[in-house]
Amino acid sequence: MSSIIIVKDSFDDLTKALGFINAADKKICIITDDNLAELYLKEVSSACSVLNNSVYSYSIKPGEESKSIDTIINIYDFLIQNQFNRDDLILALGGGVVGDIAGFAASTYKRGLRFIQVPTTLLAQVDSAIGGKNGCDYDTIKNVIGTFYQPSLVYVNKKTTDSLPSDEVSNGRAELIKTGVISGNVFEPGIEECLSFKKMITDEDPYDEHKRNILNFGHTLGHAIEAASAYKYKHGVCVGLGMICAFEISVKRGWLSTENLEELKTVLKRNGLLTKIKNINPDAVLDFCYNDKKIRDGKIRFILLRGLGNPIITDDVSRKEMIAALETINEKG
Repeated sequence: MSSIIIVKDSFDDLTKALGFINAADKKICIITDDNLAELYLKEVSSACSVLNNSVYSYSIKPGEESKSIDTIINIYDFLIQNQFNRDDLILALGGGVVGDIAGFAASTYKRGLRFIQVPTTLLAQVDSAIGGKNGCDYDTIKNVIGTFYQPSLVYVNKKTTDSLPSDEVSNGRAELIKTGVISGNVFEPGIEECLSFKKMITDEDPYDEHKRNILNFGHTLGHAIEAASAYKYKHGVCVGLGMICAFEISVKRGWLSTENLEELKTVLKRNGLLTKIKNINPDAVLDFCYNDKKIRDGKIRFILLRGLGNPIITDDVSRKEMIAALETINEKG
């Protein structure tokens, strides 16, 4: 099922959007985090209540540490206590962590409740809220447990990003840049362009069996850098570093120019993202790579570029190539 996607500058049309998916006279559980509850919960709850819905809310602590099985179990308990049934709904109000947790709970509770994404971070608006990937971390491995479950509705209020600190905006800009690189349009597309491109790809390959893999550009080593640093660096920073590594390998293979690589670094810096980090342990990063869900038949599935806008899926990137690429982003000392 393809999601309805609405992009606005306020929550004024959220009630109307809920009407589009026949979400009246239901129970709605808004899952959010403690920070966002203070900012937007009252307004979103009010919009949901107009349609004679019974609105409940469940708030988690902000941050990656909440993306766990324990959080999922607590949500199940809340839904059971409040007698949620299969025709009721879950609404995720927040960034990627909230969206992943809420989506996983929605996809598994009573074999599936309808699910609404209301992403409040730039990263979630241009990436994680679209496409139906949900999940949680386990034993330091990011997103190792999860489901594919499409939201019925994605409602983007672009103004919510105004309340974000600058590093969170930069975090989201990494995914904008990624989309520009693989779509070939520009290095820095807009939110609507990112949504349109990702929706096109995920509608064609909803279960990530082949073409959708191109959306993992920068993520193969990016996720591993993130995990190896014990999540010291934000996701967008690590994706940016992963893109540099993928560019480096593509340059060494003669598929991109050094000018392309330098342009990427310039764009990342301009958007507040790092091009090097200190004391990377390449072996530790690769250990995390080999525990990643992108492994197929013992080989790492990697996305490289045969030119801007021409991503390719390959499993022939050697350990030597990856270590050499990681060394280029390793700031010693």
